[in-house]
Amino acid sequence: MCARFGGKYMTGTVRLYEKYAFYLFILGVSLTALGPAAHYIGVGIAFLLIVYGRLRYRDKMWRMPGTVYDFRVLAVTSAALIWSMTANALSAPSFYMFGKSASVSLEFLITILLTLRLLGSDAARDRFMKIFILANIVLSLTVVARVLFGVDMPNGALSNGNVIGVYSLLLLPVFCAYAFYGDTRAVGKYFLPALGLAIVAVSFSSGAWIAAFVECVVLAVCVIMNRRPFFCAKKILAAIVCIAAVFAVLLSFNENVVVQSFKREFNQLCSVANIEKFTNHRSGIWRSTLYFIGENPIIGYGRDTFEDNYAAKADIFRDRGFINRNDKTIYYHPHNMYLNILYDAGIPAIILFGLSCLMLLKKLALLMKNSSQGQRELMWTILGLTTLFGQFIWGLSNDVFDQRRDIAIIFWTIYSMLIVYPKYNERSASNERAERR
Repeated sequence: MCARFGGKYMTGTVRLYEKYAFYLFILGVSLTALGPAAHYIGVGIAFLLIVYGRLRYRDKMWRMPGTVYDFRVLAVTSAALIWSMTANALSAPSFYMFGKSASVSLEFLITILLTLRLLGSDAARDRFMKIFILANIVLSLTVVARVLFGVDMPNGALSNGNVIGVYSLLLLPVFCAYAFYGDTRAVGKYFLPALGLAIVAVSFSSGAWIAAFVECVVLAVCVIMNRRPFFCAKKILAAIVCIAAVFAVLLSFNENVVVQSFKREFNQLCSVANIEKFTNHRSGIWRSTLYFIGENPIIGYGRDTFEDNYAAKADIFRDRGFINRNDKTIYYHPHNMYLNILYDAGIPAIILFGLSCLMLLKKLALLMKNSSQGQRELMWTILGLTTLFGQFIWGLSNDVFDQRRDIAIIFWTIYSMLIVYPKYNERSASNERAERR
């Protein structure tokens, strides 16, 4: 019943069900841009196989992180998700609405469990990275083809600029970090960053453009800290040249759409003095969300109740000037990750999630200062820092959690891998313990 997992991909001898779970999980995450069925089937069956292994062989459901600090990050992250589900249970108007809200946190928890269980070794993570990048090169090209030739993807959600935007912000750090520090051929070192930037550009989302700019700045700072400024400049220049070539082709095939889309987003970015126009009328939604938060600040309302609650209070928001009196739109979420967390599960949720992010940033910052890191460690450190800062900025006007059907599992998987890898600076941790004693 046991099979050698290629030795190359995972250490030790594993059972056949583990091998199937491993590849199903990887494919589920890698192909999620095809639509929710891809990751729900892949990840769902992988989870059931792990449960089967527990019942049949008494194998562990998950493996603990290697260091005390990593365990603390895991504990705080899990506490944030468990509190969200608990708050949803207390606030939900029905079991159905509880399920819709709490399932977001539950999916995140299951992703953490599977990551700890299946991607706990360098070899497993290397295999994940190669499959993920290969799959999403193909999927990214189809997104560009949609703009270039009007080709439809199986997942209609990727016709929406905001969905493409968050997708691009998750791919860009992966593509760039792997191109700079991974095992790629010469073509890949330039092609991957260029493709990542191309996906950002064709999202025609000003929020994604701003967040991608921040990601590029973080990437450049990290590379320069690694004492490779010329290396960074060369890669960025090559990526810019490639992206210029991509847009030259785009303009030649679909000039009107491309030009008009750029004009629209550029005008929005230049309208800083007009808060409504600059935020694409999101400021009114934010004021309305703050009203809800003030009414129920501890347990919130549940993530999927916003549309109904907003519809019930829309007249009040118009009377109070939160939104324009002529605005009859019923919004289904707050268009802000931080406000959405507060609305969903109250102040404890945002505190716990914020603490988890800060602890993870501390871990990555310490690793960034560690000059003894190898190429693989640098890749994951820079990937993690770039991804987190990108989502922090994106979260000001959107929310990766609201893309749970299509894209969010990519973020959850990256976040989970950062908990266990790269390893926390053991030497620093030992020194801290010695000082306390």
